[in-house]
Amino acid sequence: MKCLADQTDSCKHLIKNIHHFIAKNIMKKDYHTSIEQLFRFCKKLSKQHKAQEYLVNEAIHEICLRYISENLNFTKSIKDDTSLKQILTTIQNIMKMIKNIFEGNITPEQKQNIYENVI
Repeated sequence: MKCLADQTDSCKHLIKNIHHFIAKNIMKKDYHTSIEQLFRFCKKLSKQHKAQEYLVNEAIHEICLRYISENLNFTKSIKDDTSLKQILTTIQNIMKMIKNIFEGNITPEQKQNIYENVI
C-alpha cells in the first residue's frame, strides 16, 4: 500500500478501474458491500499525496457522493442498529476520503470542484 502511489501507471489504472466498477454497479444491491470496501480502500489511498490527484481526476469523490445520495438515505426504514451503523460508517469513510483529498496536494480548481460538489 505504501508504494502503490509511487507506481504511477499502476495507481492510475487501479483508480480508473475502481471508478468504472462502481459506476457500473452502483445501483445493484448485490454489490453494495464490495463498493463500500472499495470506498474504504480509496480512503486509505487518499492519504497518499500522489494518489490524491488520481482520485480527483477519476472523480471518485463525485461517485461517492452520488452513492450516498442514491443508496444511503434514511427515508427507507432501517430495521436494526447494525444497518444504521453500516450506513453511518460508509458515510464517515467517504467524507474522510473527501477531506483527505481536499486538504491534500491538489490544484485550487480541483478544490473548488470538490467544494461545489459537497455543497
